[in-house]
Amino acid sequence: MLVSQFFLDDYPAERAFIQCVSDALDGVDAIATYNGSSFDMPLLLTRRAMHGLGAMPAVPHVDVLHPVRRLYRKTIGVCALSNMEERILDAARNDDIPGAEVPDAWFDFVKKGRCARLDRVFSHNQLDIVSLARLFFKVGYIASGIDDDERCDMIGRAEIEARVDVARAEETLQAALRVGDTRATRALMRLYRAQGRWQERHALIPLLPDDPAGLFSRSVFAERVRRDLSEALLLILRSVSMSRTGSAMRLRAERRVERLKAMVERLSDV
Repeated sequence: MLVSQFFLDDYPAERAFIQCVSDALDGVDAIATYNGSSFDMPLLLTRRAMHGLGAMPAVPHVDVLHPVRRLYRKTIGVCALSNMEERILDAARNDDIPGAEVPDAWFDFVKKGRCARLDRVFSHNQLDIVSLARLFFKVGYIASGIDDDERCDMIGRAEIEARVDVARAEETLQAALRVGDTRATRALMRLYRAQGRWQERHALIPLLPDDPAGLFSRSVFAERVRRDLSEALLLILRSVSMSRTGSAMRLRAERRVERLKAMVERLSDV
């Protein structure tokens, strides 16, 4: 793997620096970053605009942090690159400069001509790129079924798999349900809805968790499928009691309560 780095040695050269970076990205098939959608790319676009360089060429951008979070946030926790290196890639850095010290090392060079820490900065950057590449391919291998990493959150894994193989994503979600992960219920329901598998979707509704949205859906199911208005009303009252005051879910549930109460009253008058 070839790693190229661009170094800005003083403020007046920033326009040329930004142009060099942009030229290197011109014509590439895609750009991969780690948290680049929140930091690197907006910063590059802003600096281009400030120097009158216009918009970036339209190039697909993959922020690897997002799929990594889906796969590991529930099981590993913090998805910072350093933590992913240690916990997922089994990689350790020796004598690495902390990322928080990199800007200070650059300012120390620009203002005072001190370059003692720059070698460590370049090494730090290179290790970041290597780890980014390893995580990029790992996500791809997981999505394709090549890497069966048991540390993955099963729901997040299914979401990644669904972009490549919907059948494998369904198998993962069903496996999650079998081990008691009720989060798989909604994901499977979305999958069945997209495929028009209504009977299988309806069969999952009673498995929805006891949260405001789950109780709301179960209330609709009780009314429309089971034809049990009493159960529907009890479920939606529980949804109201658990919903945050003023929230959209609470308002929807309250409207449903009034409608079901009116239906029950009409039936009792017959």
